[in-house]
Amino acid sequence: MDREQEFEGHMKFFYDYLRNQGIAPREIEVCLDAIILSTTFDFVPATIDELKQCQAFVAYSCGIGKRKDGKPETIPSRKIQYSPEIYTLGATNIGLAKVICDYHSKGIKLPVFAQWEIGVALEEIGFLGELHVVKPRDGEYFSTEEVVKQLLETGLERMDRVAIVASRDHMRRARATTRYEAERKRGYDFKSALMTDTKGVPIEEPESLHEWRRDSYSMMRNEIGSRIHNSISLFGPGIPAKYFLD
Repeated sequence: MDREQEFEGHMKFFYDYLRNQGIAPREIEVCLDAIILSTTFDFVPATIDELKQCQAFVAYSCGIGKRKDGKPETIPSRKIQYSPEIYTLGATNIGLAKVICDYHSKGIKLPVFAQWEIGVALEEIGFLGELHVVKPRDGEYFSTEEVVKQLLETGLERMDRVAIVASRDHMRRARATTRYEAERKRGYDFKSALMTDTKGVPIEEPESLHEWRRDSYSMMRNEIGSRIHNSISLFGPGIPAKYFLD
């Protein structure tokens, strides 16, 4: 089976799943269009002048690298929690941290609200700016939703204009989740949630312990699945499509 056939198979699975939930065919088309077409993996990054109007960077990690001791991993990938003593950060997380440092060097010295891996990467490369980091609670998978929920308890909830730092394929979902969770917590969306230029950050991590990070196709497939999972109740309590759109 080639990748096109596999992709079509996944789309049929998602379609059948939604039909079994009682959603009408036309509504499914709207849902999939919003997730796959309207929420394209491409995006237009904010300009330097636009970013200067922001009050904070909100930074999300993207998986991890490999075990530092070279041993096989026995923990299921969805249950692996990053530990700087055990795992490498991976090129993507280091690249995202460098994007923040590059913006700082251009005068955009905003406080950073970051997922743990990005915080560690920033510290390792000598970042000296204001940094707020959140870590996973024991035994929990640190999802994008959980990250932003914790960030909204560390000062992010007081911000109105933010700049999202996330890998290229994760960017729109990270932005949508940030906006949605902010509105749920405080009753209103950010005045602006801009997307930073992370297009040059490497996407593929061939040695990543997270299998969906090992090549760009697996990353895309995981993102589509995650977006459908987030919006599965697009007509109910899920993240509405409007949060994904520009």
